[in-house]
Amino acid sequence: MVLHATYVSPLCLYFVILSAVGQDVVNVAIGKTYKQINKHPLQGPSSNAANNNTSGVYEGNNCIHTVYDQSDTNHWWEVDLGRTYPVQDITVWARFNFVGNFNNRLYPFTITVDNQTCVSVTSAPSTRSLSVRCTSVMYGQVVRLTLKKTSQSLNLCEFQIFECDAGRWGDRCEYYRCGRYCAIGKCDKKTGKCSACTPGWYGEQCNKACQSHSCLLHTCHQTTGRCLKCYAGYDGHTCTECEDGFSKHNSNTCSPCSAYCKDRNCHGDTGNCMQGCVDGRHGATCNTTCSPAGCQTCHQHSGQCTACRPLYNLDPNSQCKECADGFYRKTANAVHCTECSGRCHNNTPCNKATGDCDRCPPGWEGQRCFKGKWFYFLFYQHFQLNSNRVC
Repeated sequence: MVLHATYVSPLCLYFVILSAVGQDVVNVAIGKTYKQINKHPLQGPSSNAANNNTSGVYEGNNCIHTVYDQSDTNHWWEVDLGRTYPVQDITVWARFNFVGNFNNRLYPFTITVDNQTCVSVTSAPSTRSLSVRCTSVMYGQVVRLTLKKTSQSLNLCEFQIFECDAGRWGDRCEYYRCGRYCAIGKCDKKTGKCSACTPGWYGEQCNKACQSHSCLLHTCHQTTGRCLKCYAGYDGHTCTECEDGFSKHNSNTCSPCSAYCKDRNCHGDTGNCMQGCVDGRHGATCNTTCSPAGCQTCHQHSGQCTACRPLYNLDPNSQCKECADGFYRKTANAVHCTECSGRCHNNTPCNKATGDCDRCPPGWEGQRCFKGKWFYFLFYQHFQLNSNRVC
């Protein structure tokens, strides 16, 4: 049953709430900070209205009493809970031994939670206590009771705010415990929603398992189930996809792309290199060496040479067997090219098969122009000396 803006069967409501919540609730108004509009000179501290004593005997300092002043209207008392609580079930207690109607200094009243109306009661019950409920669960810290009467003091002997005991939750605390995988076993006392889940679980009550063992530390978003972080090499909502640079080629696990893939970029499922191969490699995964040895780059799929290493020329058959100008093979089976002597006439290239010069410059002879002509040097020096003389 719910009290809105009018009074509804207080005695019946009181017993319904107490029988439903029973011993599975705690009074969170105890031991907090309290204030009121003013104090009667004979009244004790404001905490008298929340000291867990419901006897209602004013002389024992078990109640609070404000002083009527024509300048004051709507007298109030409040409790600061110290932090935000879910507030819904509240019980108030009037005085026991007041002469006449003991309820006329408590009713009608309004209860607010952080200045938002929780419930209003417009007429007094026939009993000394009344249990009320906010129209819905209200989350707040400061709970205030205000007497809605202009010419009256406020007497309040006990103010109780009930919350489900540890491990219980629900509208009537009917659920025995929070979700099994709630972190440190705590959940919202009204909704059962866990504030956090233990690793490997998600959902409002942490009753859903994270979908992949590739989630780092098996942790996922409490609402969506998305992995918060994946292990190295994994990506995606549930870390079942491979991140860039990894693939599931021939395996159910994400492994690094071939080191011969350009930019380490390969298809996540097949492992095929997406941007081609590094120099000297070809094939779908770039694991085959270009041939012959002088080939620097080759077509990824056909393996046909497209460029040669330095010292080699690419011949019409896409081979790198011919040496570049200025180089030759020492033997027919030599793999590497050797530089020409550099003595050929006018620096023309030597023969690429033999290393011989077609012609030597003046003063040199031999197949590779390594031999000097001694008589040529003598004549040349004599000519130079005589040419420098002044006639």
